[in-house]
Amino acid sequence: MAEPLVMEWIAGRFAVCRLAASADVPAWASGATELVSITRSDAELSIVVSEDNVPDEVTAERGWVAMRVAGKLAFPIVGVLAKLTGALADAGVSVFAFSTYDTDYLMVKATDAERAVAALQRVGDEMDQVHPVLAEELKLVTLESQMGIPRSESLDNFATRTGIDEARSLVGVVNQAERFGTSIARALRRQSDALRVKRRQAAEEKAQQTTVKLMLPLILFIFPAIFVVLGGPAALTMMEALKTSNLG
Repeated sequence: MAEPLVMEWIAGRFAVCRLAASADVPAWASGATELVSITRSDAELSIVVSEDNVPDEVTAERGWVAMRVAGKLAFPIVGVLAKLTGALADAGVSVFAFSTYDTDYLMVKATDAERAVAALQRVGDEMDQVHPVLAEELKLVTLESQMGIPRSESLDNFATRTGIDEARSLVGVVNQAERFGTSIARALRRQSDALRVKRRQAAEEKAQQTTVKLMLPLILFIFPAIFVVLGGPAALTMMEALKTSNLG
C-alpha cells in the first residue's frame, strides 16, 4: 500500500519579501538558520524567511506559517503539489508554495491554519489508496537513490522493471530536463498532455474497430435469427399452399 501523505509544521512565522532584481542577497536572509528560500528572476529577488528577520522598510507579506511534506519525494512523482494546493483552494485557503530537492513546502496565512489542516488531512487519506503498485516502485527509486545510485540510473531501473512505454518516456523526460537544467514541472505538464492525447487516440481507434469486430457475430447469430423471424411465416404459408394444391 502507498504510504499516507504526512505534513509537518515548521515552527515560527514567515514573510514573503520582494526586492529589486539587481539587489544583493541581504545579510538578514543569507545569515538565517531556519527555513529560507531565495529565488531570483529578471523581474525580482524573492525571499521567504522568518518575519522576525525582515526589516520594517522591506516590501513583504507577513504572517505566514509553513509546512512541508514529510520525508523525501521521488522526482517521478507527479501531482502531489497540485493535489495539495487544489485541496486548499477548494477550502478557500490562500497558499504560497515552493519546492526543494527533497520535498514540497506550503505556506498559508496563520489565520487560515486550521482550515488548511482539515483540507490537507483529506488529501492524506486519499493518497493512501492511490496506485499502491506504482507507489512501491517509486519507493524503490528513492531507496536506490539513498544508497548512492545516481537518480538517473534509479529512474532507468524503474522504467526497465515496469516495461511500460509510458514509464520509459516519463523517465526520459525527467532525465533530459534535469540534464539541461530546464523546468521539470513544465516538462511533466507537456508529457501529461501528450499522454492524454495518446490515450484519446487509442480510444478512438478502438471505437473505429468496433464495427469490424461486430460483423462476425452479426453474420453468425443476428442475421440468421432475423431471417427466421421474417422468412418463417412466409415459408409456412408457402408450405400450406403447396399441400393444398397437391391435395386438390
